[in-house]
Amino acid sequence: MEPSPDTYAEISAELAASEDRFFKIFEASPAMMAITKLVDSKIFAVNEACLETLGFARENVIGKTALELGIWPSIEDRKRCIDAIHSNNGKLHNYELQLKTFAGETLTFTANCDEITYDSENSILWVFNDVTDLKKSEAKLERNVSERTSELNKQAEQTLQAQRDLFASEMRLTELNTMLQTVLDTIPMRIFWKDKDSVILGSNKLFATDAGVDNPDQVIGKTDYELSWHDRADEYRASDVEIMESGIPKLGFEEKFKDSDGNDVWLKKSKAPLRNAEGDVIGVLGIYEDVTHNKTAEVALEKAKHQAESANLAKSQFLSSMSHELRTPLNAILGFAQFLESDPKKPMDADQLESLGHIKTGGNHLLALINEILELAKIESGHMTLDIEPLDVVELFYETLPLVQSQAEKANVTLSPPALHNDCPNILVDLKSTKQVLLNLLTNAVKYNVDGGSVTVQASHDGEYVTISVTDTGIGMSEEGLENLFTPFSRLGQENTNIEGTGIGLIITQDLVNLMKGEIGVESELDKGTTFWVRFPVAPEV
Repeated sequence: MEPSPDTYAEISAELAASEDRFFKIFEASPAMMAITKLVDSKIFAVNEACLETLGFARENVIGKTALELGIWPSIEDRKRCIDAIHSNNGKLHNYELQLKTFAGETLTFTANCDEITYDSENSILWVFNDVTDLKKSEAKLERNVSERTSELNKQAEQTLQAQRDLFASEMRLTELNTMLQTVLDTIPMRIFWKDKDSVILGSNKLFATDAGVDNPDQVIGKTDYELSWHDRADEYRASDVEIMESGIPKLGFEEKFKDSDGNDVWLKKSKAPLRNAEGDVIGVLGIYEDVTHNKTAEVALEKAKHQAESANLAKSQFLSSMSHELRTPLNAILGFAQFLESDPKKPMDADQLESLGHIKTGGNHLLALINEILELAKIESGHMTLDIEPLDVVELFYETLPLVQSQAEKANVTLSPPALHNDCPNILVDLKSTKQVLLNLLTNAVKYNVDGGSVTVQASHDGEYVTISVTDTGIGMSEEGLENLFTPFSRLGQENTNIEGTGIGLIITQDLVNLMKGEIGVESELDKGTTFWVRFPVAPEV
């Protein structure tokens, strides 16, 4: 029997509505979702959250595989994931993997997937949850995107053709309804939608579980007054009315309440008006998740931060106190050693003078270490005061370079005159601290140089900054050494040589540069030399 036009139109309309609901849920979800074909892994559909997180444009993704787009870090990673799908009967639950963004950043996700049938093809529905950072960005739920499907309104000229079209439409409707429920049940959030009277029209399994029932069908037709949270039903009804009357979504708001055991529970919610094809508001769509764990972690993190800050302040106060206590007797020891060395009434023999020299060398090294610890403690405790004012770069060079000239000559290292480019303007810094920064870099360039080596100083002007660089032809550093360069008391193996040092000077240098709103960097190659550079802001013209 040939189906009536009204029957065919009714099924077509229901099909279109089902497809529209599916794609609205698909696109509005804050979870990252994609559909790939099973046979060749090509991407069939992808939602905006996935595109935004991975940084791809839709037109560059559809019809390609994740491997072609460079999303998989390696072929082996993809193979392991596919093997896991096959071994779990076409499903994955909270499978951890890593993917690359368009910008090349590697992010970590948990993936949930299920084999589905879409457009009569075997496909895989993917849902990714970004776990790189516990605190998730507010989800943008409403996507003003509606994709129209082709209307199946061709009139069959023969009864057989009409029956085939009707059967195909019924199968498509069943397929989309099944896929829609699969999407809803796969998303790791609670999802529901209501009519204008706040009567529930549908939900996923997680929402049904929260409501105290076994499956989503059991909440259809009910209101919040009939579910487990009936004591808050007035509040939820008022929220629904506000969303529907304003037509404005309310995204990422948090709600706190106490559970039956008296424990605090935090929910992160989003609500958006549900519209029909004409754009009229016909209900409300809601999504929420339990973020109690995140809130607890935030509180713990804040507490740990305060504890760390208190511990750091106590450390700085302890270092400052102990350093002062050590410096006083150490100065007395050094003074007494100098007195013994120069006492004409009791001259020392060669062995005694050598021993006294060891005392002075060790004492001076320890005094330098204590002074640097005091300086570092002063900076870290926030007691460092700066007098920021314009400084002539030429003046800085000619006040600092002579201080290391004798050290360079003693080490047989050539200290080249500074090279200035582009008429460098004044820089906005603290004079004393900047001289200490440059002096530390010059001293290191001489100490870690080679016999007959050289040190070159340059300054260049680039936009709002002046860059000062110190380049040596010394022993250089390996990649591993560069990674540990700014670690306190790390001398990168030079503690086993006769080159004196404390391993604190560069830390102080870095802290001083940061306090003056500058930048510091280094480039080095083992056995070829090192270049340290600092950048300071240009002083405004008077």
